[in-house]
Amino acid sequence: MKRFFALVLTIVMVFCITACGKDTDIRGTYEGGSSAAPSTTPEKGSFSVGSVNANKYVNKFAGISCELGSDWTFMTDEQIKQNNETALGQLGGDYAELIQNADTFTDMMATHKNETDTLNITFEKLKGVNALMSEERYIESSIDSLKDAFASMGFSNLKTDSGKVNFAGKERHYLDVSGTYSGIAMYERMIVMKCDNYMVLITACTWQTNTCQDVLNKFSAA
Repeated sequence: MKRFFALVLTIVMVFCITACGKDTDIRGTYEGGSSAAPSTTPEKGSFSVGSVNANKYVNKFAGISCELGSDWTFMTDEQIKQNNETALGQLGGDYAELIQNADTFTDMMATHKNETDTLNITFEKLKGVNALMSEERYIESSIDSLKDAFASMGFSNLKTDSGKVNFAGKERHYLDVSGTYSGIAMYERMIVMKCDNYMVLITACTWQTNTCQDVLNKFSAA
């Protein structure tokens, strides 16, 4: 079952890379349907990565925090660093500069004691015209690539759904993906938040029983 954890992390990275790594028609896709370009002002101060203290994660830039129970374990800062350096193909050097220049990076990962359910946060930097992309359009442009990625990894009975849900005190867009792997049901909910020129993906993945929203309900505003 531990293999499932690695599979889901890979899927999340694929989602980030494919969502904006192609030409996208952004006309009429600004937040709220406005014809004016959205503000590029961060919701909470200037860019910064999150931090974990005891069993609480806080990211002031994204304006969110999450406190998990003793049945969850956060990856350490060093483990996150190693994961990002490996994914970005750069070991050693100035880590802060690496993150500032990265197209995508992981900010937080946590695993339930059952070793299958996971929670992670990934940032994707939006460049060029994609910086004007809304959360809703980001999801729309990613669904097909995401389903293809799941299918290529052996998932079947794939279904997707999207909409809005209350997250950390605000209404946010979400993308649901469900399917089966080796006969076991998998459920994933991704909350998509736009902060300055980043898309922030908060992803809960559970197996056998869909408790993704229960996990996401642990978030609050920071």
